Amino acid sequence: MKTTLYLEAPPDLSIGTVRISNEGGTLAEWTATPDDRVFSSEESSEEIAPGPYLVEISPAGVAAQSVIFDVEEGKANTVTLPYFSALSSMGSNTAFLNASSEISARFDRNQAVFFGMEPSAIMTLPVTTQTEKLVTDEADFRERRLSVGLSQEKSGQRESWGPFNGHSRAELAGSRLEISLFNDEASSGSNAGRVRISIAIEGSRVERALVPLYRGGTTISITPSALSSADVSLEIVPADPMLRAVIRALHAGVPEEARVIRDKVLPKLRPLSDDGLPEDDPWSVILVGLLSTRFPDTFRDTNGEWVVRLADRAMFAFDAQVVAAHYAIMQAGKSGQETAVKTAVQRLAKAQAAGSPYYAYADELFSELISGLNELRIAEKIGDPDVAKAVHRMFVRYQRELSLQKKSGATFIWFRRDQEALRNGLLIPDRKSSGLLRRPDTSIIFEGRIASGRVSLGNGQGRQKSSRRRQLVGDLAFSPPSGDRSFEECPALSREPGPRNDPNKGRFGGQASTAGFSVTATFAKTDDEDWTKINLIVEAERSIDIELGDSVWFFLHPTFSPAQLKVLFRGRRAVLSTEAYGGFTVGVWVPKFKVELELNLAELSLAPSVIRNR
Repeated sequence: MKTTLYLEAPPDLSIGTVRISNEGGTLAEWTATPDDRVFSSEESSEEIAPGPYLVEISPAGVAAQSVIFDVEEGKANTVTLPYFSALSSMGSNTAFLNASSEISARFDRNQAVFFGMEPSAIMTLPVTTQTEKLVTDEADFRERRLSVGLSQEKSGQRESWGPFNGHSRAELAGSRLEISLFNDEASSGSNAGRVRISIAIEGSRVERALVPLYRGGTTISITPSALSSADVSLEIVPADPMLRAVIRALHAGVPEEARVIRDKVLPKLRPLSDDGLPEDDPWSVILVGLLSTRFPDTFRDTNGEWVVRLADRAMFAFDAQVVAAHYAIMQAGKSGQETAVKTAVQRLAKAQAAGSPYYAYADELFSELISGLNELRIAEKIGDPDVAKAVHRMFVRYQRELSLQKKSGATFIWFRRDQEALRNGLLIPDRKSSGLLRRPDTSIIFEGRIASGRVSLGNGQGRQKSSRRRQLVGDLAFSPPSGDRSFEECPALSREPGPRNDPNKGRFGGQASTAGFSVTATFAKTDDEDWTKINLIVEAERSIDIELGDSVWFFLHPTFSPAQLKVLFRGRRAVLSTEAYGGFTVGVWVPKFKVELELNLAELSLAPSVIRNR
């Protein structure tokens, strides 16, 4: 039988290079999109050689991931790679795929050397045993409170914010906190108020960004810095991989990737049509406008009049106004420089009035435009004195606010101002954050603690004892998230809650171990004797086939933010860390295997007194 290979790249790959190689060199290399993820050797008349192969997946603007696999002689070899997000959650950039097309916990070190890799650089999924001890308190860095919240601008009231109107879901993917927002007519579209995310880090800052509510949903990833507990990286992207390809190309793409977007992605997305601009998703059109501005040669034949229509409709979007300003300058040869400059200045003024940009490239484009116009002003090449004054005013303001700005990938971020310093004429970030966000103008999505390279869940109140500890706060995070069938299928949700002060008790079957799964807890001291650190551990027996990307839902007391959290398995374990000073019952749902577990922390003999004496 002929030796063949059929390889399918990760299903959530947006746009990037896929390279397949072996001892003889590169077998195939192409710029992949969601609809162009497959390699098949049957399309070639040559039989491929058996042996070890390496596939490297390099999405634009994202750390590359590699997978080593074997091609067996005389077989039709089929390799289906798991989700890229699951690969990137392993804590390493290389995995080994065994003959059954599953990510293995073992790898052949000779193969690693064969591909020019040091064996010590290869890490795979951890395999744990019942006798292994979970390391909990050997870190020597300062932990800080971390809060994440969403606010939505009230209709018709600029810069007046209230709780987010939509739905969300939170999960821990490796060291990354991932929040999914689901498309909702009440919270998206051109006529809805803008949505803002706030991230408060104790003793560091409060940083904010505007959140596009894309058709198909939006994914927000927050990754703690491995070098400091005072910093995180923020990424906001569409859930739809086709649309995500556009933002990847905008941020870190090259002309070749821009051409692939133009030829293969945009015709299927159809953000622009004869029917006009989409009412429910102006951000996809803004992305196309920014992409065509960054790669003008690639999009040279595109009719740009829609840019003006977009800016007139999306008055709320800094980004749309900047694209229209750039378009006006580019049309100067047709309408005259003086008219073009005046139009561009008007658009830039509207951009500043709109507030902050959604995208980092829009800010970069604004900087280029206002700096160039200011050079014209200095050279006295702007005849209208009012236009010249407007240019000077915008340039000075932009320069003054640079200390409050940050770029994280494709996302533009700004910091909350230090009001005390502002009264003294200084515009600097507020470094005195408590790490908590204020209700009721913000929907609290997550509250916990951050350390270098890791994040843990908190109870939503900081370390403050309060009668509110047992109240049902009723935030967005506590309502069942929409759009996730694995959550909705949990049988406990159809059962009556337990006691008011412990609603999970008796609701998840009452068993801490069943069907090859078990849930246990370990405890460790904190720097406050009234609080304890809790590590909740769901473990699968070796007979259970755990694959990369499998997950567990943890259901906590309603005072946690969020009260339900999805955690990916690492090897055979899924671990959730948090802090508490009172006991409660933890519910567990393993959706792939339809398993429910229940653990009453207050009844554990090893639990500290602050948990047992609730």
